[in-house]
Amino acid sequence: MRSGHCFFRVMLAAVFLQVLSQALTPDVSAAFKRVGRGDTPPAFSLPDLQGEERKSDDLYAGKVSVVVFWATWSPRSREILQDLENLRRELGREDFQVIAINAEHMEIGSADRQAVKKMAGELNLEAVLLFDQGLTAYNDFGAMALPSSLVVDERQKVVFDLAGYPMTMRSDLADAVKKALGLPTSVELRPPEEYKPKNHALMYYNFGKRLMEKGQEEKGEAQLLVSVERDPDFTRPRVLLGIYFKKTGRLDEALEHFRKVKELDAKNLEAAYQLAAVSLRAGRFAEAEGLFLELKEEFPEREEFALGLALAHKYQGNEQEYLKARELSETLLPAEPRMHYELGGVADSQGDLEVAAVLYHRALAGLLEK
Repeated sequence: MRSGHCFFRVMLAAVFLQVLSQALTPDVSAAFKRVGRGDTPPAFSLPDLQGEERKSDDLYAGKVSVVVFWATWSPRSREILQDLENLRRELGREDFQVIAINAEHMEIGSADRQAVKKMAGELNLEAVLLFDQGLTAYNDFGAMALPSSLVVDERQKVVFDLAGYPMTMRSDLADAVKKALGLPTSVELRPPEEYKPKNHALMYYNFGKRLMEKGQEEKGEAQLLVSVERDPDFTRPRVLLGIYFKKTGRLDEALEHFRKVKELDAKNLEAAYQLAAVSLRAGRFAEAEGLFLELKEEFPEREEFALGLALAHKYQGNEQEYLKARELSETLLPAEPRMHYELGGVADSQGDLEVAAVLYHRALAGLLEK
C-alpha cells in the first residue's frame, strides 16, 4: 500500500511541475484572474429572477455598472449590496446600475433562488439580479473571492476592481463609481503607485525570474538574492525566493522572506497565504493556525484557508475543531489545484496518508479540468 502511494505521489509530482512553475508568480492579490483595469470584461448571458436571459452587452450599453459576484451565505456580500443600493439611491442616476451575479453554489436550486429573493427583499435591492448556474461567469472572470466587484465604465472598460469588501477599501469603490460618472469624489482617486525599486534591483529581479522560468534555478536564485540585497524593501524577488525555498525544502529561509513581504505589504495575499502554508509545512502548527484564521476571517468563502486551518487543528490534536473546519471547507469555493497539492504535501509529511491521498486526488482532478 505504501509503495503504491509513493508511486502515485511521484507521478502526481511530475504532473505538477508545470503547475508549480506557473505558480512562481501568482497574482492572488488581484480581484479577478482573467480581467483587470483597462480590460473589456468577459461577455455573459445569464438568467434573472424571472428566468429571462440577460446579455452583458445589452446591460452595459450607455451605463456605468458595478458588477458584483456574491452569495447569500457571505456576510460581506450583504454589506456590499446594501452599500451599493444606498449609493444608487444617493446618486439617483439612470446611467448607473448594479449587476449582482449570484454565485451561490455550483448548482443553484430552488432553495438558493428563494434565499436570493428573500435577501433582495430585505435589502430593497433594485440591482439587476442574475444567477450564475455552473459558475460559468465566475470562472470566465476568474473571481478570487466572494464578494468580488468591478466597475465598468460607459466604454465597457474596467476602471476599478476589488477582492472581498475590506473596510479600508469601501470608499474607494464608491469613488470609482463617481469618477466614472464624472462626479467629484470624496478623495481624488489616483492609480496606485507601483513601488520603484532602487539600486538596479529590478534588473536583477527580471534576470533572476527569467532564469527561474528557464529551469536554471540556482543561477536565478543568485540573481534574486542580489536584487534583495540591492533593495531589501522590494517584495517581488522575496516572493519568488520564498516559493523556490519552499519547493526545495529550505523552509526557514522561505518563512523569513514571506514574513518580510507581509511586513512590507500587508495587502499581499499571496505572501500571507504562503506564510501560513509554509508555517504549516514546517510544523509550526500554532503559528499556522493563527495565520489561516486571519485569512479565513477576511475571506470566509475560500476553501484553502478553511482547509489550512483544519490541518493546523488536526496536527495539534484538536480533532473536534479539525472536523468542524473540514466540514466547513466542503461548502466553500474550491481551491486551486496547487493549493490542494501543497496541503496534501503537509498531510503526507505528517504520515497522514488518507488525508494526503484525498487532497492529492482533488489536486489532480482540478488540474485535469483546466
